[in-house]
Amino acid sequence: MSLHVLIAGAGIGGLALAHGLRKAGVSHTVFERDPTPGHRPQGYRIHVDADGDSALAECLPEHLYELYLATSTSTPATQLAVFFDHRFVRTGAGDPRVGEARQDRPPTAVNRMTLREILLSDLGENVHFGRELTGFDQGRDGVHARFGDGTTASGDVLVAADGINSVLRRQLLPQATVHDTRVRAITGKTPLAALPGGLPEELDNSFTGVHGPGFRTLALAPYRSRRPHRQAAAELVPGAALTTVPDYLMWLQLARIEDYPYSDEELFGAGPQVLHRLALEMIEGWHPQLRA
Repeated sequence: MSLHVLIAGAGIGGLALAHGLRKAGVSHTVFERDPTPGHRPQGYRIHVDADGDSALAECLPEHLYELYLATSTSTPATQLAVFFDHRFVRTGAGDPRVGEARQDRPPTAVNRMTLREILLSDLGENVHFGRELTGFDQGRDGVHARFGDGTTASGDVLVAADGINSVLRRQLLPQATVHDTRVRAITGKTPLAALPGGLPEELDNSFTGVHGPGFRTLALAPYRSRRPHRQAAAELVPGAALTTVPDYLMWLQLARIEDYPYSDEELFGAGPQVLHRLALEMIEGWHPQLRA
């Protein structure tokens, strides 16, 4: 029996699924509401654990999997996670064995935009941008997706890979509720080349967590690509268009919503300079190296 799968959302999950279906010979089409792949920022560094690595190895063709490995971060030899308090006093460490992807390779991390660019390779005309899903109808002849431009698409299966604000979930499971954690975070990245004296050795870990008074937290994680992006693409996947990404330190300042001096509307509407200044204010009095 022939099967055609519709995928709503061209993020990491939807594109990985598309590759898995392609590898299995299953017909599929991906629909993405953004007009272009680079329409908005895709975030920064994301950790890839054993499950993620195994899934990518299973879903991707070998040349794309090798490109993912080549552009993943070189993992520091220290523990998977190290923890300090706000005075820069070490309080603990994660087990270095936790989350090992393979016996011969520790867990890694990728630049999110780079991974998405890799996942977009080889899918060609199966990915359609500028198609915002508004709902679906289901009948005996399959499922019919509706889009904001008035068009429809028909298939046998419709997969909701459209994120936390999923249109499909709202229609299929209207009773499902997204719970607010009452926590907010400001995140950014600092080029490693811009750090005076480089990254302190104590912070050169796969992940560093710093816990301050109350619930205020600072998370830090470096991204160093094993190989220059375009060089790796030219050798392994000549058709892949990868954006050059200089090595950086990703940081995330996190606190309870009531501890921020701004409302949600002000936080989400603020520009980079305001957010950067606020992140520094939230860790005022912390150790100078952490603030730097």
